[in-house]
Amino acid sequence: MPPGTSRGARRTRAQRAGLWARILGLLLAFCGSVAFGYFRQIPAPSALAADPAPPPAGDPRIALFHAADQLQGRLATGGGGLEFTATQIQLLRRDPNGPDLLLQPDRQNPDRPPVAVEQIVLGSLSGRGSAKEDSFFAEWFNGTDPQGLPAFDGDVAYTGLVVDGELWRRDERSDDAGLGWIAAPDIPGFGVDPASIRELPHLLRNLQGATYLGVDPDGRHWSGISDALWYPGAVAIDGASFTGPQVSIEFWLDDSDRLVGLFAVARNINETTYQLLCVDRIRFQFSATPAPVPSDPG
Repeated sequence: MPPGTSRGARRTRAQRAGLWARILGLLLAFCGSVAFGYFRQIPAPSALAADPAPPPAGDPRIALFHAADQLQGRLATGGGGLEFTATQIQLLRRDPNGPDLLLQPDRQNPDRPPVAVEQIVLGSLSGRGSAKEDSFFAEWFNGTDPQGLPAFDGDVAYTGLVVDGELWRRDERSDDAGLGWIAAPDIPGFGVDPASIRELPHLLRNLQGATYLGVDPDGRHWSGISDALWYPGAVAIDGASFTGPQVSIEFWLDDSDRLVGLFAVARNINETTYQLLCVDRIRFQFSATPAPVPSDPG
């Protein structure tokens, strides 16, 4: 041990180094999920569990069932589909019963001393696209605006297309290789993917503890809890198995009981020391004309 160095100080430095290594690992994991977190197929609507019976007449929760029926109709053959904009933000948050979360020096702040914080933003994406009964299209950009809303600045980072049963993707790697669109067994998706879109009617009907919060600028506001079964892409593609048992959900409906907004917070339980959270925000639009999904990756 160097002269004048206490065991406590040495232990503190080791803890800081371990935390920094963990954050670097999580950043790499996030980048990996961005690069490889792709959807493998479009399944039929879930048959794993029956939906509950609608609530009785006069129960305000019937609005959620109306929204589910309308959404299911839009996603049926000839239903017109939907369009969406979305963001996904990944946060590392201190667990109330865990160690301090330390913000470490970085490239922009090399001389900053480590400081305890409540959370660290690991990464974010903004997306837009559309979905119909047998097709799906989305393009994703790195980052969001300062308020966490979608920002479509710069080049598209990831694009995915499903049409006529074939899956295509395009991203920075395929562009760098001069390949452009490539046929693939998977496509990108970050909080919005074909499986999650198709489970939305079931998510609406199975919302636990559904509570009406009143009307705000985004619409008629509901909150509740869901099992990851009904939102399989809340954390990552096919991520239900490592998503915490309860996903916090908020919905917004318009005056016609159409689903126009979703907010969700889900925990990735692969991280056990801190809380690794995915925050998903989605806005839906239902045009009078069919949603514009490209017919080919040209």
